[in-house]
Amino acid sequence: MQLEKYYELGVKRAFQDLVKTAGSEVDNELKGLHAGLGVASGTGVASLGAVAGGHALERKLTDAAERSRLVGALKKNMPLRKGVTIHTDAPSFLLSRFDPSEKRISVSSKPTPSVLAHEMGHASGKRMAGGNVLQMGSRITGKYGVPVSLIAQAFTDPDSTTTKALQYGPSIAMIPMLAEELRASTRAAIALKRLGGKGAMLRGLLSLVPAFGTYAATASSPLWGGKIVQHYANPHS
Repeated sequence: MQLEKYYELGVKRAFQDLVKTAGSEVDNELKGLHAGLGVASGTGVASLGAVAGGHALERKLTDAAERSRLVGALKKNMPLRKGVTIHTDAPSFLLSRFDPSEKRISVSSKPTPSVLAHEMGHASGKRMAGGNVLQMGSRITGKYGVPVSLIAQAFTDPDSTTTKALQYGPSIAMIPMLAEELRASTRAAIALKRLGGKGAMLRGLLSLVPAFGTYAATASSPLWGGKIVQHYANPHS
């Protein structure tokens, strides 16, 4: 009877320890999940603020007449691929884009020189860096793959192959997009300097640099953000 009693106590204690351990693991995973969501949303908000701030500063430092002159000069002198057209139908400068399939540049009704020059930079040269297919894959990765990677790392072992793939895979996949954004911004800066002098280029960089920084921050977030997620999800690792 005494042995049966000890046995029952042992089983009960083991079950309690198991429940406690499992509960602790779940709590840590939830903390990691929250950290992943925080990194993803925080990176987006900070990037948006940096881009909006740089754009506002460029607009403030460039008077309306000079902006109009530079925009006109860019349209007239910056070479584009055959068939590319420019449209002022974007509801905001943040939604300015170049659609390679339609050969269409969309900017706001009163774009800053740097925004127009950047989109025209995408539309110049023989093709986008890596080709349209790789560009599409890179952008899909940035929009969906990066947030999924950050969230998934809350539930993986920090030393596992899966975690390494979640950290490095999205970053590598976004390299074509980073190369294309850097190329477009470089062409924009060169065009602004050629058509408006060093001052126009420096004012344009107030928008171009933060804009590129948003892509770089997103591409690298599975690495640095993943470390934050793992810290909360596996505090004893």
